[in-house]
Amino acid sequence: MLIAPIFRSVAFEFRFKANRSQFVWDNAFHYGFLVATFAQGMVLGAFVQGFQIEGRSFTGGTLDWLTIWQAANAVFMPLALADTAYAGWVFRGKVAEDIGSGGYGP
Repeated sequence: MLIAPIFRSVAFEFRFKANRSQFVWDNAFHYGFLVATFAQGMVLGAFVQGFQIEGRSFTGGTLDWLTIWQAANAVFMPLALADTAYAGWVFRGKVAEDIGSGGYGP
């Protein structure tokens, strides 16, 4: 989860410096985004589901992080973030149209 944002930042920077290999850095940025959000979904699923503890000690197993709930969160997290980004683009376009026409309503 820590390597994906670094990889994404490097890909974003090198995309503008590359001429022939720009598509490679585009794909690197895309997959860096997917890996980071997939990992965030796994972590969110683990926290929502909870941990097995007794007293103040962890009593769960090694593969407790691999359940259907965490996998579903990991799959749907990139979709939720993409939906949020799309809603922001639509909202910005609508606000820009309203400001350009001089009003804020329909």
